Amino acid sequence: MALAATLPQRLGLKDGQRVALLRAPLRIEHRLERNETILLSTSLRAPSINVVVLFVERLSELERRFVDVVAKMTPDTTFWVAWKKHGSKATGISSDVVRRIGRAGGLVDNKNCVLDGGWHGMRLVVREENRAAIAYRCEPKPAVRRTKRAP
Repeated sequence: MALAATLPQRLGLKDGQRVALLRAPLRIEHRLERNETILLSTSLRAPSINVVVLFVERLSELERRFVDVVAKMTPDTTFWVAWKKHGSKATGISSDVVRRIGRAGGLVDNKNCVLDGGWHGMRLVVREENRAAIAYRCEPKPAVRRTKRAP
């Protein structure tokens, strides 16, 4: 009998990755905190984010946060959208809706799964043909030198 995959396995997390959990339920946050091989953040401000997991309960939340997440993505960033599967008709969120929003933003879906306790997730990545266009986000920012002006 095969063992069920752990949450980090379902999310495809690897050792040393930086993971931004946005609006995650506490039980999911605690489950991921136990894994000491990944670096967790609860905002998009952390540098070099590899995986973003956004938990939403309403379509309006997804639409509002989607642009912020996509703006921080690099060619290798994965973006998970998680929503409550139960009652999805009332929230307006479904896998079809997430897929369509992702495609409109230059992303493509490549995995679906149940994350935990009724939360369903879809992984979105940057379309291959769009990766070169955002590769500049991976480059280190140039150092800015401030000099004092002569009086």
